[in-house]
This record gives sequence, C-alpha cells and structure tokens, in this order.
Amino acid sequence: MAEMTTVALAEVRADPAGFVDAALRQGRRTTITRDGPPVAVLLAVTDLESLERTATDGESVVARRAHRRSVLVGSNGKVARR
Repeated sequence: MAEMTTVALAEVRADPAGFVDAALRQGRRTTITRDGPPVAVLLAVTDLESLERTATDGESVVARRAHRRSVLVGSNGKVARR
C-alpha cells in the first residue's frame, strides 16, 4: 500500500516539486489540509489510473451481484429470485 502523509497547504507551497517527486518516485500520497480539514490529495497519475480501474472493476462486480440478486415479480404476483 502506498505511503500516505498529511500536510498543510503552506508546506506544499514551500516545496511543490518535492511533493510531486515523492509521489512519482516513492508512490507517496499526500493529503493536503487548509486551516485543518483535508481539501485535496496529491498522487501520481499512475496511482490515480490504478484507483480508477479498481473503482470501475468494483462497480462492475457490484452491478453483476445486484443483477444476480434482483427480484422478479411474475404476472401471478409471486416473487421469484433470479
């Protein structure tokens, strides 16, 4: 799993290239806060693409499971599991 750090926006502004390099070379994901709460995440594009693929695959799995478990109501009013 990628290393995750949390830093204030001011720290990122002081050394943006350092945070980008850490994302690219070390796979570090950085949560950026502003006045306390998290407002953004910095990560490598390859990391983002991987997360997006995983999300898409996961959604497909969920959709297939939902389809398999869908409930059908026949014209006789009886409920049948599909």
